[in-house]
Order: sequence, then structure tokens, then C-alpha cells
Amino acid sequence: MFPEARIARLDFDAVKRRGAASAILGAFRDGRTDFLLGTQMVTKGFHFPGVTLVGIILADLQLHLPDFRAAERTFHRS
Repeated sequence: MFPEARIARLDFDAVKRRGAASAILGAFRDGRTDFLLGTQMVTKGFHFPGVTLVGIILADLQLHLPDFRAAERTFHRS
């Protein structure tokens, strides 16, 4: 749908290199990246004033994990 979009990933595999997370977040903050996709690492208290839409895919999946803390972890805000 967005063939010209510049997309960056922010997950454990993408940030194994020292400074990679800062570089990815800096590019997004500066507008050099259009979409930032990732795991829960993306939700760790960042504030980007230009962001107008956030999508959470399968957010309720974690509720069904076989862990007594699953519900708490699903709604935990970092």
C-alpha cells in the first residue's frame, strides 16, 4: 500500500549492534523513517510529537500465555 515508505525495525535482532537502537530511533525522530515496526521495545516510553497513528497487532495474544502474570504483563506500561 505504501511502496515509497521508509520502514525501520526495532526489535531484539535489529539492535544487537551497539548504538543501533539510538540510530533507528534517531532516524524515526528526524523523519528519515516513515514507519517504525517492532516488538514491545517500541512501547518503552518514547514520545514522538509527529506520530498520529499507532497500531497494536494481536495485543490480546499475550493474555492467553500459560503464565499467571500474563494479564499483568499485557497491560503493564513501561
